[in-house]
Amino acid sequence: MSRLLSVSRAARLVGITRGALQKRIRQGDLQSFEGDISLDELAKLFPDTQLEDTSMLEKMEQFIESALQRARYKKLSDLTLPTPETLVARVRSLSREIISLQHTATLYQDAFERLSKQIQTIPLDSPEVTQTALNALQHRLLIKPAAHIHSDSEENLFTTDTLLRLMMAQVHIQPSGEEFYIEGDTSILESALSAGLPINYGCSNGNCGKCKAKLISGEIHQTRPHDYILTNEEKSNQVFLGCCHTAKTDIIIETEIAGQSSDIPQQSITAQVKKLESINEHMQRLKLRTPRTQRLRFLAGQSARITLPDGAEASFSIASCPCDDMNIEFHIPTDITANFHQQLQKIRNADKVELKGPDGDFVLDYHDSRPLIMIALDDQFAAIKSLIEHAVSLELAEYIQLYWLTATPADHYMDNVCRSWADAFEQFHYHVLTYDTQRSESVTVAINEIMQRHPADESALYYIDATPDKRASIMAALKAAGIEDERLHLNQQ
Repeated sequence: MSRLLSVSRAARLVGITRGALQKRIRQGDLQSFEGDISLDELAKLFPDTQLEDTSMLEKMEQFIESALQRARYKKLSDLTLPTPETLVARVRSLSREIISLQHTATLYQDAFERLSKQIQTIPLDSPEVTQTALNALQHRLLIKPAAHIHSDSEENLFTTDTLLRLMMAQVHIQPSGEEFYIEGDTSILESALSAGLPINYGCSNGNCGKCKAKLISGEIHQTRPHDYILTNEEKSNQVFLGCCHTAKTDIIIETEIAGQSSDIPQQSITAQVKKLESINEHMQRLKLRTPRTQRLRFLAGQSARITLPDGAEASFSIASCPCDDMNIEFHIPTDITANFHQQLQKIRNADKVELKGPDGDFVLDYHDSRPLIMIALDDQFAAIKSLIEHAVSLELAEYIQLYWLTATPADHYMDNVCRSWADAFEQFHYHVLTYDTQRSESVTVAINEIMQRHPADESALYYIDATPDKRASIMAALKAAGIEDERLHLNQQ
């Protein structure tokens, strides 16, 4: 009876993405038990997993610093702490003791279950048979269970999991099944948003009550007071505010997550200009910051409407990840309407602009871990960028392939960003393609080239962002290659 781990925690332990581990489950390499994974089986599949000492020591140093800040000693100078190396050694020693106790408990649990089954087979209507069966049962009770021999890889995984449990708490959300982690005293709301999960919230400072959640199991701790008043019934039902509480242990909570565009309400927000910069002669990047108490809730791939101080307005795809919803990025082409372009050039840092949104259905399905193939055409890259950043932050997909089609290589205006992703994330791959603007069939040829690399039966999901004049030909080429409608997602903004 091995310890069971969620897919998310198991993936973190062995250093791969959740999507990659789910693929091994689908292939039959690893069994799951009601969605969880046996640590013993995980150790067999990844026998070479080792504890990463450097990163863990850094975590321990942060943990010590945080503990010092919270400690209520009159003289911190009198407090002598062991080095991080010593702490790690002690934790490893404790982990080995825990492992031994866990195995012993497992052995006796298994023995108890076997004995229970044997007792149920004893016939009560025959004294002689009953006595013989009881003698056999007594003999079995005197036999000490054989010791369980565990591998080094299993011990490494147990040790790493123990350290992770010291460093951070895991939050499981019902009914969606999503999971995320909390480090230090970060609030449950902040941690969920940083993980890219769009749970419901409003002010994020304890006034509105929109981030209410119900504690199903585990322990939480209030980190700051709040003005919102919970009813006695809510308190008795373990309802709390996510913005004002953190997790002391692994917890299960009940709250809603926005899974589709209709779950996100329309919002009007006054944001501050952080920076307006030129990416190249055809594209500018506008960075905005929303108030902490009034962020823009949106799903990756959606758009918002910007109104400048002089009244010019236009809609653009959001180019940033929902996991950082206070910092909003837009890519604005220089060939936008003359009035908007002229007013935009007058913008200075700290100026105020109005945001309204979000809009659009070009969004991810959080419960689908199939591979993602992203196709961006010309300057239609902002929404694709948001989708990729969100998918990576959630470790959502088994892998992500980005194909960026432009007339010339110079038109890949964020080529350096895409290449940095490819260097940083093993599951992300970037491909530069060009097409001939003088040949109407050139885009279709490029799409067919992509399909040669990805057979129709690969089951990948396709996300396409293209100019209106190219959308029909791209969709026709993909459908002709055998991609079903349910796997095709087109940005209509």
